[in-house]
Amino acid sequence: MTNRVVLGKLNGSMAARVSKPGIDVLTASALEDFFLHESFKGHRILQTGSIPFATNTTTCTIYYPDWGFVPIIFMVPAASDTAVYPFLSGGNLVGVWNIEQEPTRTSCVFTIQTPLQSSLYVRYVILPLVN
Repeated sequence: MTNRVVLGKLNGSMAARVSKPGIDVLTASALEDFFLHESFKGHRILQTGSIPFATNTTTCTIYYPDWGFVPIIFMVPAASDTAVYPFLSGGNLVGVWNIEQEPTRTSCVFTIQTPLQSSLYVRYVILPLVN
């Protein structure tokens, strides 16, 4: 299966990339190979972070400055502050996401439910919404 999404560190820098079908996001170099790339005008990374969660259900709020618009927030579960999990792992659900209210110009409230026995992190990247 082709790697198509990077959200986090890539070659020592923060990256938010989605490649086109059949193109490996880890080796692609031409910008036309991407649907999303952090160097695209308007798709600059505004904020990144990690949020630790306990097991069971946790509610969290991500706060960010008022940039004058509601941004796009990408979130992925992670085994640690750096290792990203897929949403499904070996048939076992890693986490169930629920946005509690519409994201605003300054925050996003969400919950996660996880059956894992160990701690879970959420890695996130915030990008501007461009029409």
